[in-house]
Amino acid sequence: MLDLELHDVEGAIVQIRKLDSRRQDSEAGIAWFVQHGADAQEGLVIGVRGTAGAVQWYSASELLQPARGTNTASVDYFTGPTGDHYPVSPGGEIAVETAFEVLREFAATRRLPDCIEWRADD
Repeated sequence: MLDLELHDVEGAIVQIRKLDSRRQDSEAGIAWFVQHGADAQEGLVIGVRGTAGAVQWYSASELLQPARGTNTASVDYFTGPTGDHYPVSPGGEIAVETAFEVLREFAATRRLPDCIEWRADD
């Protein structure tokens, strides 16, 4: 599933910010699945909720989240294109600007970003 085009990551970030500014529920965020090509076996989930961002790395064998996330309880996110519920586990949120750095690195390298530390998502 490819929800965001990464050939212009800065343009994608502008779009994400615009959609976030239109959220009707200030307690819920909007999330997107990002991968390089429809057949990719790994990718990134990025979510935005005001000043909070959420990131997860997924592959066939693992689901990772930030090692030093800030939320202490699950947070409701909904996928950008379909509105499906996507709860983010405790510890899955980080500062939104850090989440955008994770997205930029993924767009540039096509690999698990190393600008943050990761841990298994329980």
